[in-house]
Amino acid sequence: MPDYEAWAAGTNEQKMKIAAINLKNNPHIAAYHFMNRFQSFMKDVIAKKFDIVDSVTTCTGRDWQCTI
Repeated sequence: MPDYEAWAAGTNEQKMKIAAINLKNNPHIAAYHFMNRFQSFMKDVIAKKFDIVDSVTTCTGRDWQCTI
């Protein structure tokens, strides 16, 4: 996230404030992180447990759809 130097040098209260501002101003970074975690979970856990060979995940605006 932006302002890492200020975040690393700040107190806990300052870190929370900087993190909240960064999340508000850069939601795409958080969305990428959660999408990456979701795809890894689907591939490494769900697909192996249920022997899934092919799946599709799409994102259109605010609607998330996972088709297995």
